[in-house]
Order: sequence, then C-alpha cells, then structure tokens
Amino acid sequence: MLSSDLRGIPLLFVSDRTTREMQEEAGYNELVVKLAPGAVRPDVRDALSDLLTRRAVPRGEFRFADPTNYPGKRELDALFLILYLFS
Repeated sequence: MLSSDLRGIPLLFVSDRTTREMQEEAGYNELVVKLAPGAVRPDVRDALSDLLTRRAVPRGEFRFADPTNYPGKRELDALFLILYLFS
C-alpha cells in the first residue's frame, strides 16, 4: 500500500464503537484489510461480507489490490531501467 504521504489520504484505525457512531456520516469511507500471505481472496471476501451483513453495515463492492501492479509501477520501472543503463 502506498504511504499516506504519497496518496494524500491519511489512514486512521478506530474502535468499532467509533465506527458505528460515524456510520451515518456522509463522505468517502473505506475499510482496508491486509491479507495474510497465502490467504484465499474469495474466502476472505465472503467472510467479510458475512460479518458486515450480520452487523448491518452497508457496503459497496470489494476491490483487491494487486501487489505486482500498483499506481506508478510503470514509471518506477522506467526510472530503474534508466538508472541501470547509466550505471
């Protein structure tokens, strides 16, 4: 995951009580989950979906980040190639 300095979006971890109080607040809300190595994405998605449904938390679609294809990857690869060529 990109640093909040690069994305301009700070990350904050709060208790479930605070989250419930903020549930009706308008704005962009996102639940970010870091998967353990070897975790099966559909299983994690289904478990999270069940948990959020039981707690009556509205949600949108799940998105999974691809660690091999992230924002700025092409530019970073080009920079490393240029550095390699001039070294």
